[in-house]
Amino acid sequence: ISGFDGKSQMVLGIYDKGQRDIIRLHFDNGLYIDCCEEHLWSVYNYRKNKIETVDTNYIINRLEKKRIHIPLCRPVEFEDKGHMPIHPYTLGALIGDGSFSYKECSIKITTDDEIVNRISQLENVKVIKYTPKDRYQHFTLISNDIRRGLESLGLMESHSYEKFIPECYKYTSVENRKELIRGLFDTDGYNDKRANRVEYTTTSKRLADDIRWIIHSLGGKTSVCVVTGKYRDRYGKQVTCRTAYRI
Repeated sequence: ISGFDGKSQMVLGIYDKGQRDIIRLHFDNGLYIDCCEEHLWSVYNYRKNKIETVDTNYIINRLEKKRIHIPLCRPVEFEDKGHMPIHPYTLGALIGDGSFSYKECSIKITTDDEIVNRISQLENVKVIKYTPKDRYQHFTLISNDIRRGLESLGLMESHSYEKFIPECYKYTSVENRKELIRGLFDTDGYNDKRANRVEYTTTSKRLADDIRWIIHSLGGKTSVCVVTGKYRDRYGKQVTCRTAYRI
């Protein structure tokens, strides 16, 4: 169990309270929690400019008049769950914008060389750069270490709609989780300056759930929008795309 400070907490006792009515509270990002009427919450009181401890009944009565603000927790401090064969930033970048095969691991970049240069500093990799006249530039990364790492993680030969984040990259240090998120968003994220938010879209529901889980574990807040795109091919036929999850 993790506390508000992100550190592990010790359970001192479990006490039988008998049968209780359960109340489901929904948050504005689509998440919810089930609790009893006496469950204690830390809420922010804007009028008094401080955090107060209240029970569920207080929140229910308060919601009839105004919204309740629950402070976000600090990043949760996990112990490493296992060996990570690929640097978290590299794995995030490959999941975000890479394609994997048993011959090579490639990552396509449409802007500059900065991301691939960083991967070259983190991994034992050979980089081949392609700059076609009629297409965007891209890179092929050739590395037996990365290939073996992807195989051990179960990601080799996975399609975009099958990608996921391995457990050892979820239960690891705060900095490692941040590096993974940096790799994902550097390659396939979007910065919406008007709405003051960043977005990430994937056709893998498992990956979407994994990304949200990591951001929540870092004390962040997310919501998800499910969309299905369509386009017309060169013959004018309408094509329905895979379901996408916009975080």
